[in-house]
Amino acid sequence: MNLDQKAFAENYRLKRALFSVLLRLVWPFRAVYTCPICLYRGPFKKKTTRRYHHTRTDAKCPCCRANERARLQYLVTADVLSRRGGGELDILHVAPESILAKWLKSRARRYVSADLFRQDVDCRFDIESIPFADESFDLVFASHVLVYARDDRKAIAEVRRILRPGGIAIMPVPIVGDKTVDPEGRRFFHEPGLDYTDRFRDVFDEVREYFSGEFDARYQLYFYESALPGAPDSQVEPHPASMRVSEGKYADMVPVCHVAARPE
Repeated sequence: MNLDQKAFAENYRLKRALFSVLLRLVWPFRAVYTCPICLYRGPFKKKTTRRYHHTRTDAKCPCCRANERARLQYLVTADVLSRRGGGELDILHVAPESILAKWLKSRARRYVSADLFRQDVDCRFDIESIPFADESFDLVFASHVLVYARDDRKAIAEVRRILRPGGIAIMPVPIVGDKTVDPEGRRFFHEPGLDYTDRFRDVFDEVREYFSGEFDARYQLYFYESALPGAPDSQVEPHPASMRVSEGKYADMVPVCHVAARPE
């Protein structure tokens, strides 16, 4: 655990202590996990998604509210930045998640939040046309954004354009099949498959994929999903089988894209 992470987690010290004691009394037989972001240790809460008629057990940290996806993305980003070395960063965060935004701000020399529609951000733009000069940022973080970009290849190229040599883009997408499909007339313009990272490799110098199983099990980085009681089978949207580990257990993946450093 590095000093930066410990300093950030100190913001949750009192809340962490309260939830750790209270929820172990409320749920004495539930599994105990550790949130890598706020360092809470105790039972996690379940999350119900009525839109898809399913529930996920042990999904959310009750202290900082980070879910499985955010915990994995945090661990990947922290690992990548530790390997990159010290130094403050200029960070662009698209569609910012609250807990990750707080942490990234703590790591940034300059932090810029952005979204196409939200009002609570620093600037609003379409990721296919980013209004910043070439080589403006060291890190771009955009989780589950590219599925909404009509021309996702253009968006990926735009992210590459604004990154400096040695820069990093972390742009995970929901993996919903083995092969990527670009359907018309649906909520998402793209339904990413396990091959989606090929689109990153067409643009970036190096791409590495991180999976749930690469990190300590105490952080609980899997989706444990089941149908809501009483929900008709026809209304339940199952998790994609391509990421299934076992019945009801699904992994996640975070791709990290690198720009080669400029030769000295």
